Amino acid sequence: MSDSLDIGVDVDSKEFVPAVADRKAGDRIANTRAGIAQWLNTLPQRCRIGMEATGRYYELLARMAGQAGHVVYVINPRLIKHYGRATGSRGKTDAMDAEAIARYVKKENDRLREYVPRTDEQQQMHDLLRKRQTLVKTRARLEQSFGVSKSAPGELSDLFCALAGTLSELESELQRLGRDGEHGTLYKRLLTIPG
Repeated sequence: MSDSLDIGVDVDSKEFVPAVADRKAGDRIANTRAGIAQWLNTLPQRCRIGMEATGRYYELLARMAGQAGHVVYVINPRLIKHYGRATGSRGKTDAMDAEAIARYVKKENDRLREYVPRTDEQQQMHDLLRKRQTLVKTRARLEQSFGVSKSAPGELSDLFCALAGTLSELESELQRLGRDGEHGTLYKRLLTIPG
């Protein structure tokens, strides 16, 4: 890996800031297919690229960098926060975060696991689980805010019925994917766990 670089990237919804280890962070780049492809074309082969797991914002960059032949690490943001503190990093900007990630990748790459993108089926299941989680949290917030239960009659009963219907549809689709998909045997084993 003589020509390759250790790169840290701070990613958000609209753009990302890359930084090469032991250098200042670069310019902001659009977090789009075109922006990512253009940036990846400027890199030598087989770079080590680290980024924080930030919701969904990192996924396109991680997938495209991996497809371009780079080694990609998706890192828990808490590790980078503690690493930055331990190395005396002060302040919190996108550029400083990217530089801290680059240093972390350079020093700790032997301990990091390479990112493996989800299969299409895994991504579909992940998306369904995320939607389900959001709906369950929303239902709980509504119950707490209005002091009602989902079974109580009243002005919100239609809303709770709609939420219950949507949750039921999501759960049916999750069960179908689990039962019939690539991980069917694992799904069946999980169903044997009480609770």
